[in-house]
Amino acid sequence: MLDSKKVRTNVYLNRQAKQAAQEVLDKYGVNLSDAINLFLSIIAEKKALPFEFHIPNQTTQKAIQDVLNGENIEEVTIEDILREGKKT
Repeated sequence: MLDSKKVRTNVYLNRQAKQAAQEVLDKYGVNLSDAINLFLSIIAEKKALPFEFHIPNQTTQKAIQDVLNGENIEEVTIEDILREGKKT
């Protein structure tokens, strides 16, 4: 079990993410500090992140950068997707 002593720390959070998360946490009756402590406890216990996290390979990184730059983008409709799905 982890030491229950508290330590004060400062973190910088994305304002919108914090607000959206707080709305969810409020429904569970959990404050932000307790949620962060829970998250850290899970990481410490599992010795890993509590979700899958993959670093994109070079091909995916390039595709992401292309989209962000507005390059190599092709308009696709739902019909196109359905047509492709039927081919496979």
